[in-house]
Amino acid sequence: MDTAEAEWMKEFDTILKELITNPTNVTQLEQWLAKSPEELSQALAPLIDKVKAYTAKAEMVDLLKIWYQYVNLSK
Repeated sequence: MDTAEAEWMKEFDTILKELITNPTNVTQLEQWLAKSPEELSQALAPLIDKVKAYTAKAEMVDLLKIWYQYVNLSK
């Protein structure tokens, strides 16, 4: 992950915590996606795909998939 991606991803931790308490409010998540760096690494692709799917329907199962992808980024 480059510096721009790392800075952008710092916001995701806070947004994920908010989604856990209010899973249907995807406004922050949509705003975060809109601020993504132009070039994203392949490592982020699975997470971004899950986030985009979640914003479309806001279901808890998808939120768990996002959390799983996010946790696996550090491995």
